[in-house]
Amino acid sequence: MVPGLRKKNQKNDKKSFTPSQSGFKLNPAYQNPHIINPMKFKLPLLVGLASLAALIGAQAQSAVTDPVGYITITLQPSTNGYSAISPTLVNKTEFSGIAATVSATEIGFTGTPLTAAAFASGYWVEVTNGAGEGAWTNITGNTTSAITVADDLTAFITAGTSTVKIRKHVTVSDFFGATNSAGLGAGGDAGTADEVFFIEPGGNPAATTEVFYDGAAWTDLDFNPAATKPIEPGQGLLVARKSAAPKSFVFTGYVKTGKSMIAVAPGPNVVSIPSAVGYTLASSNLRGATNSNGAGVTAGGDAGTADEVFLFDVSPTGISHFFDASWNDIDFNPADTKVLKEGSATYLIHKTGAAYNWVAPAVVIAP
Repeated sequence: MVPGLRKKNQKNDKKSFTPSQSGFKLNPAYQNPHIINPMKFKLPLLVGLASLAALIGAQAQSAVTDPVGYITITLQPSTNGYSAISPTLVNKTEFSGIAATVSATEIGFTGTPLTAAAFASGYWVEVTNGAGEGAWTNITGNTTSAITVADDLTAFITAGTSTVKIRKHVTVSDFFGATNSAGLGAGGDAGTADEVFFIEPGGNPAATTEVFYDGAAWTDLDFNPAATKPIEPGQGLLVARKSAAPKSFVFTGYVKTGKSMIAVAPGPNVVSIPSAVGYTLASSNLRGATNSNGAGVTAGGDAGTADEVFLFDVSPTGISHFFDASWNDIDFNPADTKVLKEGSATYLIHKTGAAYNWVAPAVVIAP
């Protein structure tokens, strides 16, 4: 606890996250411009590690053994407000190799291991070792020997040493099914269908997008096709269900076992939980010296001054958690062991300080 900010037994006013069912609205105080950018657990495995070589993309430069698994995601009924969810699992590795060269716009490889233009749209590259492990950006094109990238990764890559992986983004249709196999409520417009909100880091309203299933296809609010919209790494989703009944669906994919870097901007962020077996608040590194700002969430003596992490499993509107000397809920109950579940997301309000990268820990899957 930070001295002087809280007296013994002092309580916060009850504070929960209560979004509007008629459309996502943000507190004006947090409507900021968009800012760019080991534990052992068991996970349900669909295939053994040794058999995964046949499932890896043909262009892989080296053997990759990401395990395959599934997670069950439950959407809360309309009476419970929003559900905060994320895919957690990723698509298969299309290419894995050593970055031979790196510049602000390009990552090069030895020889010609790539098919030209294979990754022109919908793919991302991630650093998978060293101090830059977990850093990622979108790919904008490629030759047979190099990829062009949307963001400068030179600070995260050491040429000749750093390894990278290329994967296709999980899309709306990947996650929820091309024909809505997840079973979200369909409707001719967002007023009747279940709504899926994409909130940009910092909560910029102009960058917030919404999709729904119209009974035949995924569409956005302007009725543009949205099936191929990517759910980028670190992106959490808010789902507004219109039915009074909960709905569960299963998502199958590849387990990302390495560290993840997820951007946290000033203001509100809907942040995915990237671990396929979840974290506790204490093990999540949301507060930790290895984050890019040297701290992670801002600590404080109560939820009025500290950054807030809202979790939605114990309350239909989300319960605020914060860090002083340890994790607490809104009533100062110890919360170090509170679980951030796989397939979920958290609504994180970063109140003071600049944007930073949350370095989410790697997870070792027990055999």
